[in-house]
Amino acid sequence: MRILREVDECKGQGEVGGQLRREGLYSSLVSKWREQRERGGLTGLSEHWRGPKVDAKAVELARLQRENKRLQEKLERAE
Repeated sequence: MRILREVDECKGQGEVGGQLRREGLYSSLVSKWREQRERGGLTGLSEHWRGPKVDAKAVELARLQRENKRLQEKLERAE
């Protein structure tokens, strides 16, 4: 997204080519990125966490299971 913004801001002749050379990119790749951006396909490049989604219920269940185990061990020691 940063590169697309910088390329879109280029006004003078040869600025886009210079920008692409500095980044080591081909113009065809930038064209594909623009198409994807217009279709909304680059939303995945925004600031989102990668990896599987965290299930709040699963996290709570795991916490309660750990607490239950700890309390059972404490009860066994007390008996």
